[in-house]
Amino acid sequence: TFVDLSLEEFLKVAKKTYTSDNGALMLDLSEAMLEASQNVVEQLEAKSKLKTAEAVNIAGRQRMLSQRVAKYYIAHKAGFQDPNTVQQLQKSVKDFESALRWLKEQPKNTPQLQTELANVDQLWETFRKIYVDVTNNNLPLIVFVTADKIMDNMNQITAMYAALYADIEPAKPEAAKK
Repeated sequence: TFVDLSLEEFLKVAKKTYTSDNGALMLDLSEAMLEASQNVVEQLEAKSKLKTAEAVNIAGRQRMLSQRVAKYYIAHKAGFQDPNTVQQLQKSVKDFESALRWLKEQPKNTPQLQTELANVDQLWETFRKIYVDVTNNNLPLIVFVTADKIMDNMNQITAMYAALYADIEPAKPEAAKK
């Protein structure tokens, strides 16, 4: 319900003429929606009768992180140069890189997964300096396009992990619950 209400408000603001106040509101609403959506995913996982593979969840989260990096980069270029925007950008970059390293090290990775992860890694490294050095460059279109390409690749990788772990057994009911 909160995600739906936030989306309605987000769409209303998005249709208005851009102002710095509307831009700030869009950043706030996008973060609220992100946090609420993550909460929904966590609740679904907790109630699911199937175990989930951590790699599926982490790969899926990478999609969001690629978009988050782009959002904060573009927000910075739009004039939101406060320390929080830069800090959120840097945190998103760090989280993306850490998760990408973790995914590349998974022992169940197939050769096709390794190839796809290497493609994401190459895209990421090519444009990493743009993301990290937000104050010294102005390439929002390249950031936007790259983030979308990374998201598309991570969609494919997430599906590959889901297929790889599709044979996971149902979780056993907790004995303590009666």
